[in-house]
Amino acid sequence: MGFDGTVGVLLAPTPGVSTSATLAVCPNPTRMPATVTLVLGRSSHAELYVFDISGRAIRRLIPMTAEGSASLKSTWDLRDETGRRVSPGMYWVRARTESEELRRAVHVLQ
Repeated sequence: MGFDGTVGVLLAPTPGVSTSATLAVCPNPTRMPATVTLVLGRSSHAELYVFDISGRAIRRLIPMTAEGSASLKSTWDLRDETGRRVSPGMYWVRARTESEELRRAVHVLQ
């Protein structure tokens, strides 16, 4: 799984792994705040984190809880936990639910 250079595309889940959730980040690539959309197939608690290319968590987005099938949205303002704008480059958004983990690459432009 990786960045394919296309704006707003959901990348295919890992082969052989059953998922009931989808994760999208738009716009992607981006120079402005990005909307992270997590669609859950059933009730679940979800956590969203942003990681830098070295795998270090740089930002925790709001934890979310959904009842039933739901589309949850959060905005990443391209800032880290200290409030500084991140440098241009590749980042990962990770969504973790009670039963799944999904990742999407985000390319931040200058």
